[in-house]
Parts: sequence; C-alpha cells; structure tokens
Amino acid sequence: MNTGHSFGCNFRAIFFAIVFSCSYFPQTVQAAGSLSANRFAGADGVLDTNEAALYLAFVYKMPLSSFLKPETMQIDPRQVAAVMEDRLDDLRSLSGHEAPWPADEIDKLYATTDPVARNMPENGWKNIKGVTKPLVYSDSTKTRIYGPVRLRKTIGDLRLPLKDAKGVTIAFSDNRLVKGAGAWNTQGVLGYPISLYTRKKSGQSTEFELLPTMDWKRASIEGVPGSDIEELGFSVPMTIYHSPGGKAYTGTYEENVLAAESKILSGLWVITARPYVQTDFSLDHLIYGVEASAEYIGGVFGSGLYVGGYQNTGINGLQYQLRIVPKIDFSTTAERGRCTTRSSGDDLFRIGGLLACDLRFFGTSFNSLNIGTSYEVFHSLNNTIENAELLRTYATLWLNENVGMTFEYSKGETPLSLKDIDLLSLGLEFKY
Repeated sequence: MNTGHSFGCNFRAIFFAIVFSCSYFPQTVQAAGSLSANRFAGADGVLDTNEAALYLAFVYKMPLSSFLKPETMQIDPRQVAAVMEDRLDDLRSLSGHEAPWPADEIDKLYATTDPVARNMPENGWKNIKGVTKPLVYSDSTKTRIYGPVRLRKTIGDLRLPLKDAKGVTIAFSDNRLVKGAGAWNTQGVLGYPISLYTRKKSGQSTEFELLPTMDWKRASIEGVPGSDIEELGFSVPMTIYHSPGGKAYTGTYEENVLAAESKILSGLWVITARPYVQTDFSLDHLIYGVEASAEYIGGVFGSGLYVGGYQNTGINGLQYQLRIVPKIDFSTTAERGRCTTRSSGDDLFRIGGLLACDLRFFGTSFNSLNIGTSYEVFHSLNNTIENAELLRTYATLWLNENVGMTFEYSKGETPLSLKDIDLLSLGLEFKY
C-alpha cells in the first residue's frame, strides 16, 4: 500500500484540480480519459484505497463540501475514502479484487464516461441512504453514521467488513445425533448500525455503535420429534471502538484495522455489552440476559503476529486471521421449552470466550476460498451445569462478494439454550 510521503506531496495539488472542476461542473461526470490514474499513483504505479478514492472524486466531480467543512482547512484522505466508499465498492466489483489497483487497470475500467456502460448505476436500490448505503453526518471532530442494513451469519460478523464476514446460511444438514432424514437449516442475523465517532489531534479516536439485531438458527429433522434446534433472538449490542493513539485514525473499524501497526497502542480495542432475549419460532421458551466481550485488534507487542483481522502471509495471496474474544455472560430462564435443556428459573453466570483461526486463499480477489475452525466455551460459576462447548469447522468458496457455497461441521452445545448439536451442512451463504 502506497501511503507514504509521495502521496502527501501530491495530495494538495491534485485536490485543487478537483476543486477547480467542481466549481464549474458540480453534478457531472468527468471524462476519465482526460486524466490518467497514473497521476494519482505513487512511484510503483499502483493506487491504494485513498489514492483511488481521490481519482474517483475527480471523475465524478464531487463538490468540495463533501470532504471539507467550513471551519476546517485541511483535507483528510481517509475522509475522501469514506465519502467515496460506494464508488470504491463499484471499483472492487469491476476489478474483482481489493486495493491496490494498477493505474493501467483503472484507466481501462474507466475508459468510458458513461456510468451505465461501466455498470455503475447512479441510482437504484444500492444507493438508498440509510438503508443500503451509509447516511453520514460529519464535522471536523465528530461523525454520525446510520446504516446500512447488514445481513451476516453471527452477531460477531456484523462489525466486520463485508469481505471478512461470514454470511447467512441456507443448507441441507445431517444431524448425526439421531437417526432420521436430513432437513434444511438456516442461521443468520439482521442488524442496523447507528454509529457516532470522535477524533482527537493526539491520534486517539473513539466510536460508539448501537446495533439493534434479530438473529436466528433452525435445524430440523424430518420424522424425529424433539430433535429440532430453534433459536430466535433479539438484542441491542452496544460497542465502543477505541484507538488509544499513535495515528490520527477516523475511528471506524475498517480504517483502524488497516492502519494498525505492530505496537500495542496503535491497535484497536473493541468492547461490547449486549442485552438480549431468546426464544424459539413457536415462542415457547424464554431466556434473557446480558453478555460482555472484549477484543484487541492489532500487532502483538511488536512480535509481527497480528490478531483480530486478516493479514497477508506473503505466500501467493494467502491470508490468515486469528481472533481471541473473552466473554462474560449472565442469563435467566423465564420459561422452559422444547428447544432448550435449561429449567425454568435457573440463573447462569458464566465466563468463557471464542478462539478462531481462518485461512483465506486468493485473498486479493472476491472469489476467495475460506477455511477455518472456531472453538467457543462457557464455564458456569454458580451452577452445576457442565461447560457449553461448540466446535465449528467450515470451508466456503465465494462466487462473488455476496454469495458463496459452504460446507460446515458443528459439534457440541448451543451456547445459550444448551441444546446438543452434531451437524454436517452443505449449502449457500449470503451476506450484505
């Protein structure tokens, strides 16, 4: 990624070209061929995310007010990238890979000035602010963001970038605990984020996110009563993302992950409290409680090991991800039902966490192959109930950025309803 001194030197000069063009043609599309992407690239001839965002801002003649507030006199390249995120997504889709992009490749993709010809619609369902694209209000120190709607596999996937997250699964499963015919199953979560983040000159940044969610899991066995797994949950995770300092980050999860170095103070701390209610699809059982978790994202004390996000290994596009998430949970069973082994009136105070390791092949492409395993455990401190342990192994081949084919094996107990599970599943995965 080329974010060094050469980009800083060119930024002011290039942006004045944007200001001049915006002053006369504020709502038009610039002829991309009139300015090569090479003008925005460094000495290596490639564009990183910030450089590509600046190029797209020129092509689409974005008004200066989109990036610079009246009370400020400096333009943050990351602010340009945030505003141009939808156009960057279009570039990722057209090129089939993440940054960096060779300048020659971008010139070929934007050889035409017609957005329709580029398969980049100006309007449509992908451009509904607050629903399918972020609705952003920003000043020099604070930014509020509403949306977009997120569709993922687990609550933990909701805060991850689209490329890193797992999606809703619809699969055919074989329950190895009982004899019976296989059946269709599904698991997923729907969430809507509301974020507020602040930035300080010291390089500190803090983001607070409220994320109302609905999650579900269903695995049924035909002809075998009582073997179904059903979970329907509603929760409001409240998350603080805090970067102690070291760089002037925007405060957003994606930007902090990209900028984190192998120093403990330049990473990102993610602390979440999640009140929840869980039932089943028949509204039979009722469990409510609160869960708290913490995760560090960044380098581990200068060791070169990175936790919390995908990192390159330098081996032909192979990337790895290690996650360590300690958790505390307190829950009460108000009503017992057929889809839980817990008894009415029991209270559980538990400690535990999640350990996960993932590998991503062809990591620079949307058509990546992901394989991994995770282990989640909860130990009760006030009850004789045995530990809840759940082991998952999966392999997913992404057909594009939103759809993939997946194979998964799960064994153990569901973390909250404590239902035994031993499932082999093969199906499709969707995310947004």
